[in-house]
Amino acid sequence: MPGKIQSSLRPVPVPDDLTRPYWDGAKERRLVIQRCQECKTYWHPPLHQCMRCESRNLTFEQVSGQGRIYSCIRVHDSQIKAFVDALPYFVVHVELDEQPWLLVTCNMAEADPSEIEIGATVEVTFEEISEGHFLPDFKPAAHRG
Repeated sequence: MPGKIQSSLRPVPVPDDLTRPYWDGAKERRLVIQRCQECKTYWHPPLHQCMRCESRNLTFEQVSGQGRIYSCIRVHDSQIKAFVDALPYFVVHVELDEQPWLLVTCNMAEADPSEIEIGATVEVTFEEISEGHFLPDFKPAAHRG
């Protein structure tokens, strides 16, 4: 069984004006995703302009945090010192229920590896990676099919 990612060495997010609402939502344990207010398309990671309708009227909205595993890889080698003790670990793309192709990347750090399979239903959880820094992560959904 892999170990934990070393908190003292772990990179922490450095929000900028574009990404700050996402990270502020995570601190409040809410998953917020940028959405165009003209065509209603969600975008993640956030953009300065909607790629669909070119509107700059983009805001962040809370989403359900429900989705399915779209893809996953098991990492057996890491160049990041903080992740070496956690090897092997997963990098997972979760497709959120709100929209096809709305993907969030995570590790599913607390999931049993046997539960990480394409199509599995998942729900958001939040991991405190250092004091005051929370990272959206996902876990197997309790009651979904």
